[in-house]
Amino acid sequence: MESLTLTGLLGSATGRDRSRLLDFDDLESMTSRTLEEHHHPVATGSSLTQVLPAPPSTSEMPNQRLHPGIEAVVTSIGILAEDPDLREADDGSLQQALLKLCQGGGPLAIAALRESYHRGQMTASGYREVLARLGEIEHGPSQEARWYILCSGLAEQEPVVRSGASLGLVDLRDERGLQALGRAAEFERIPLLKRRMELALQELQRCTQE
Repeated sequence: MESLTLTGLLGSATGRDRSRLLDFDDLESMTSRTLEEHHHPVATGSSLTQVLPAPPSTSEMPNQRLHPGIEAVVTSIGILAEDPDLREADDGSLQQALLKLCQGGGPLAIAALRESYHRGQMTASGYREVLARLGEIEHGPSQEARWYILCSGLAEQEPVVRSGASLGLVDLRDERGLQALGRAAEFERIPLLKRRMELALQELQRCTQE
C-alpha cells in the first residue's frame, strides 16, 4: 500500500533523489502546449493567486539594477541547473551558487531567477531544479524573497516547475506554505502532480508541527 506521507514515499532520500521522486519523468515531457486539457486556472486569475505573497520590495525594484557580479551568479545558476551531468554529480555547486546569491544579492537577485526563466534563459526543467533547491538554503534574511518565488512557482504553467516549487516549500518549512500548497493542490488538474502536492502538504504539516 502506498504511504500517505511524503516521508514514507521518499524514505531516507535527500537532495537530488527527492527531486526525482517528486517530479517523475512523466512530468518532464508535460508542457503547457501539450496539456491544454489541464489548463492551469491560475492564468485566468483564479483564487490561487490570492494566497500568494506580494513580491518583496516591489516599489523599489524598478529603480534598482543588479550588480554585475550578481548578474554573473544568476547566469552561473542557470548553467548549473541546465547541465544534467552536473545535476547528476550533485556536488553542491548549485546550492553554493544559490547561497552566494542569497547572501550577496538580496530580494532583487532572487527575483531575477524568475525573470531569467520567463525570458527563456532557463528551461522549465532548469527552473524546477532551482526552485527545488531554494528551500534547502539556510539563510534567514532571504527567507521572505525565497518564500515569494516558491509560492509564485505554484502558479506557473509548466507542471515540472510547479512540482519543484512544491518540494522547495517543504524544505523551506514556512508554515505559510500550508495555505499556498493546499490551494495549489485543490486547483491542480494533473492527477500525478496533484497527488505529489498533497503529499508535500502532509510533509510540510509534519515539519511545521515539530
